[in-house]
Amino acid sequence: MADPPDDCDGVELITAPDVDPAPLDRTGLTPATRTALACLEAAVEANGGMFALRSAYRSQAYQDHLREVWDKHQIVVEWPSTRCPEVQANVLAEWERHGLGYQPARRSRHSSGVAFDANWGTLNAGVSIDDLAEACSLSRPVPGDPTHFEYGG
Repeated sequence: MADPPDDCDGVELITAPDVDPAPLDRTGLTPATRTALACLEAAVEANGGMFALRSAYRSQAYQDHLREVWDKHQIVVEWPSTRCPEVQANVLAEWERHGLGYQPARRSRHSSGVAFDANWGTLNAGVSIDDLAEACSLSRPVPGDPTHFEYGG
């Protein structure tokens, strides 16, 4: 006797927001955070690095979308490839689109306009990204998420 159809454990397809991925939005950052971001960008480049902004302001709706992608991926990645293939394909496509390396917070400082994510490349010998950030009123307060900066003015 065949097993009954799988209900996918209640995991439904992810409906992407109208714009996905969201555009890089500096304008949603607070004025002080934009100033701190410009300060860090200039400091990194002055010290031999290559500054690359990866994420800035994001709406709460977009933050919720990222969290949904993370949460559903944690479930479907454990399924055999034949289980709920439409849901799996949808979730895995969203996972690849976003390249999430860390679990998105339910309430993010990105949505408050005081956080951004950036890479900086190799800095001159003896130069610390944390020292540069501190000089710009920024910190990296999230353990395990080295690209996340917050304004602390």
